[in-house]
Amino acid sequence: MKNILGYLKELKKKPYGKAVFFFGFYLIFFIILFLFIGVTNQSSIEKYSNNNKVNPVSIESVLKKNYSFTYKVILDNDTYLYEGSKMNDFISFKYKDKEYFQNNTNTYVKDNEWLPSEEIIKFKYFFNEENLEKIINSAFYESKTTYESGKTIYNYLISSNTINKIINNNETDYMEEANKISISKNSDIEEIAFNLDSYCVLNKLCNKSLKISINYDDFNNIKDIENPI
Repeated sequence: MKNILGYLKELKKKPYGKAVFFFGFYLIFFIILFLFIGVTNQSSIEKYSNNNKVNPVSIESVLKKNYSFTYKVILDNDTYLYEGSKMNDFISFKYKDKEYFQNNTNTYVKDNEWLPSEEIIKFKYFFNEENLEKIINSAFYESKTTYESGKTIYNYLISSNTINKIINNNETDYMEEANKISISKNSDIEEIAFNLDSYCVLNKLCNKSLKISINYDDFNNIKDIENPI
């Protein structure tokens, strides 16, 4: 230790010694700063990846798969709107004035007759009830606002890492701003809305932004969706 201190004293006396001390000080300073920022960001990600409060909202009515819906996706500057009904694993919906039918695995479009079609529902995995339940239960419950009408909006934060794990079992380690979820509820769920800008950009699914909203109505009132196939 004495040898090291002696060496440093001698180094300081030399013409280039002050420069060495100057750059050495700032090198250590920036290393500590970067480590601090990394730990802070990681703490935020872990916070938004773990629901450390009781989830106050039940989506049990959605899980029964009997409702009418409006599913809207705004991807950068493009809007995709799907309106229809769901009963069990059957979905009947309209998109761009065309009628579609979907069972658990296949999609069909009506063009005089029913013909096989490619999957057209954008980001359908956010529409999926089982995924919704996992995402909401894994999100960080932040706050709620209750209005005089009786409607309450519940606000959540969730990391893209958590979404990736739920959607496709993909492990990622992004440092990011959290994605936002809001659930509007009166006597029942009215809307589940996602602001997924961070998720979308980090996973290179868009250039700038992704907004998704699902509006629900007519729970348990869909009597039948006829299979036209």
